[in-house]
Amino acid sequence: ADVMLTHEAPLGIEMIEDLKEASKDEWVPLELAYSHHSQTLLTYAVETVRPKMLFHGHFHVGYKEDVLFVDDDGQGFSTSVYGMDMNRHSRNIGVFNTVDHSFVWVN
Repeated sequence: ADVMLTHEAPLGIEMIEDLKEASKDEWVPLELAYSHHSQTLLTYAVETVRPKMLFHGHFHVGYKEDVLFVDDDGQGFSTSVYGMDMNRHSRNIGVFNTVDHSFVWVN
């Protein structure tokens, strides 16, 4: 697949891992475990589908990070992961060009 749209973020995103670490005391351990499980399932899907780009929400932070994943055959591949921020914040809206697969933030 060229593009994957999800709510959750996969594992391995430095920005998200830092955010979770900084706020871990604000969450019930069971919720953190549920989130980690959800991210693990999505990471497996990413490693299977091998998208070039992935867009997600959930954590409400706007960023782009190129992430190296490894599929079941041990082959590495890179996916550009974009986190979309929440309403009324910058980097919550963007335009994806379906012809050349470019992406630009609107705000």
